Amino acid sequence: MDFKSKGRLAATAGLTAVLALSPIAMPAVTALAEGTDGVEASARVASELMVTVKFYASSDATEPVFTYTSTYQNNWLGGSQPDYRPTLQDALDELYKEYPEYEEVEAWQLNNTYDLSSLWDDPSRRLGDKASFGAGDRVYNVHPYEEQKISYTVVDEDDPSIVYGTVDTVVGANMFEAMEDLAEPTKTDYAFDYYSWGDYPDNAFGSTTYASPTQTTILAHFTFLKDVATVTFDYNAPELTNDSQEVKVGYTVKSPEDPTRDGYTFEGWYSDAACTAPYDFDTPISGHRTIYAKWAQNEVPIDPEDPVDKTHKVTFDDCIEITENAVVEVEDGATVARPSDPVCEGWTFLGWYSDVALTQAWDFSAPVTDDMTLWAKWSKNGAGDPGVIGGNDSTSAAPDAAGEKHGNDEALPQTGDATVAASGIAGVGAAVAGLGVMVRRRR
Repeated sequence: MDFKSKGRLAATAGLTAVLALSPIAMPAVTALAEGTDGVEASARVASELMVTVKFYASSDATEPVFTYTSTYQNNWLGGSQPDYRPTLQDALDELYKEYPEYEEVEAWQLNNTYDLSSLWDDPSRRLGDKASFGAGDRVYNVHPYEEQKISYTVVDEDDPSIVYGTVDTVVGANMFEAMEDLAEPTKTDYAFDYYSWGDYPDNAFGSTTYASPTQTTILAHFTFLKDVATVTFDYNAPELTNDSQEVKVGYTVKSPEDPTRDGYTFEGWYSDAACTAPYDFDTPISGHRTIYAKWAQNEVPIDPEDPVDKTHKVTFDDCIEITENAVVEVEDGATVARPSDPVCEGWTFLGWYSDVALTQAWDFSAPVTDDMTLWAKWSKNGAGDPGVIGGNDSTSAAPDAAGEKHGNDEALPQTGDATVAASGIAGVGAAVAGLGVMVRRRR
């Protein structure tokens, strides 16, 4: 320790002594400390620290069933180790006194976390901080261990598209035990070396590696057995032929000229087939590998006379002479909403049909792919013969080439025979006071 640091500690110790003589009782002394490297530490240094363990019946419980507290002297200001810090077993002993049924619990874990330090199957675990600038009161929220299933994919360290297998286990399980039935991966010209988490490729699994829900991928690492490696450039395009280079291990591969492709823009070389990780050409080659080209499809200009986004007109012909037909625009491939049923006094509406012969009822769940007309079908009330009419009556022929509807007008309701109450089509209709209404096919 240099003199500057000694001076700081002496000053802090003097402050402690002054506060201790104060008539106000203070269980803890706090102050900002500065490390020997001159960097100010933001944590507090306290003479007395408290440990609190809250036991919950489950991870989603809002109130603890039991709370354990203990205090200990940090002794940092005196340059010595802290007094005895309580263990998880100390807290468990107090829990069992009040709730003996919890002695059946085999393991405890911190709420909402599942890493190794949080799976407390070791009752001798010490609680609280060691003597350091990071010392402070600690609160632990724990609950009985809950089994959570998880599945991992074992992939190649250089090419994640190469899958060596899957591992199904539970969170907190020892990964070496979970992977006992997994065949050791093999790779031409390589010897298998070790496993790591996908997010931590440089850290090999140790004997205490636990399954964690924060990880879904396991990397298989290999040692290359030759002096020269083949680097393949995959152009990711069926019309282009892949290229390759022979590179001595420990040297870098030379970036080829940017490829070209009709209708696409080249966006660089990537380490993985999914093109999520750009390849660093300053990285020495350690074995055979493939580098992938990434492309972006060029936008096609929209022809104003033939727009990409098409719409179609759907005409609802209610076959009522005095009303205007409703016309609805529908996007290509979308469905048209069914309107409210039209009403005509003395007649029963039978539905909407896609043909004037009234043989094909329209399915409103079907997509609209072109302009079309839907025809209303009617049946006269109280007639011995239903007298079905609409786009075409029951006795008429199909429409002519011009689409004009023909039929026997005598079968249609005549002026004065019926009155239209409402068309019900998109709010379009006509009410004519004191006037009979003719219901007939339009010519």
